[in-house]
Amino acid sequence: TMRWRLVLALVLLLCPSNVMPGTWSAEPVHVCSAEVVSSSLKEHHAKQPREGFAVRQGVPFAMTLTTNRRVRKGMVVRIAVHADVDSAFEVPILNHTGKIITIGVEIPFEAPVGEYDNVYIYIGDVEGKPVGYHYPHHVQVLPYRAKSTRPSITLCRVMRNHFIHQHGQRDYRVPLGFAIRRGESFRWDISTSQTLPKHSTVHVWSAGAPRVPFRATILRRLPSQEVVVEVHTSHDAPVGRYTDLHVLFRGLGSKGHETSEPFLYPHPVYIVFNAYQHGETVHMAEGGHRKTYLEDEWGNIHNGDAHDWNTIRWYYGQYEERSLEAAFYLLGGDEKALVDPLRAVRRIAARVLYLPSTNADGVIIPNWADTIVDGINPEEWWSSTGILEQWLATGHRPVKYGQCWVVAAVTCTLLRAL
Repeated sequence: TMRWRLVLALVLLLCPSNVMPGTWSAEPVHVCSAEVVSSSLKEHHAKQPREGFAVRQGVPFAMTLTTNRRVRKGMVVRIAVHADVDSAFEVPILNHTGKIITIGVEIPFEAPVGEYDNVYIYIGDVEGKPVGYHYPHHVQVLPYRAKSTRPSITLCRVMRNHFIHQHGQRDYRVPLGFAIRRGESFRWDISTSQTLPKHSTVHVWSAGAPRVPFRATILRRLPSQEVVVEVHTSHDAPVGRYTDLHVLFRGLGSKGHETSEPFLYPHPVYIVFNAYQHGETVHMAEGGHRKTYLEDEWGNIHNGDAHDWNTIRWYYGQYEERSLEAAFYLLGGDEKALVDPLRAVRRIAARVLYLPSTNADGVIIPNWADTIVDGINPEEWWSSTGILEQWLATGHRPVKYGQCWVVAAVTCTLLRAL
């Protein structure tokens, strides 16, 4: 009995007053130091700096973390650029012994190339608020470089018949690229220099702005070194004109650790809002309204007043590529408008009309003069595409001239295109 009393007294003496014996310390788990495992950098084939380290996009490496106390089961590790835990991505814990953790890190292919001095490592519970650790050295991200002996993609063709089957509506007229409504998928017929192994996977990403990951799967493997790949877009993906879509295959080589050469899809891909998707802000139910306000390329424009008015048969041409180009140019500079359709409407409506002080690259210059001598009379216009084509061809120089119904018709075209 005396021995147990001495043990209990010793425990109470050593434990902080605010922590009961047998419970975790009130101080949350946090990273005290982090070191990269030098042997894991060999696959990067990069000259290492004296401080910090250099890694290539898409090539994994390992780091060893030291924490202030033992890590509980169920805790996760995340890494982020800047002190923004919401943008952090989770990394796997490869091994942990006591206060030492080994994690596996793979810089995403869509990560910008450059030098970073603001890398943070977070550790904590899945639902709790993690504690951040600022890595004290520079991290240099280099472009991905595959070995020349690895398989490469020789041709990538979009399967347009999939659009007709999936959407049930007419396709956008984009001769060299294609347009897709967000939340839907498209398919590529891809030819490779070598036959891909059965366990290989496909990865698709956008390297520019907007920077978006895609979920891709291999649907079919054909005998002639061809595969059919289906790429799924997110229902909340930023709309835009993507000119930097990359694709590569993983799981190659004898050990499955190699990848193919990254392939840049050479044509533009337009992602637009989806009025056919339930849950979308712009969703329109099937019926007359959707046909009238979204799908019809021709419509009636009325001008004049209540007692003296005219009807103009107007060609909107929202499925033309020039309409998509113009819409996304006008949305440029506002990343929130690429996600929020309400904000996109406000931005388009504000930028169609030319105003020298606030909107110098507007589409149309207004003119209500009775006689027009240095431009086109507003009453002569009968299509939005003619106006947009002239505006794009002159480097976004405002078109002369338009009045209220012309501005409304062009705005309608741009919003239908989106």
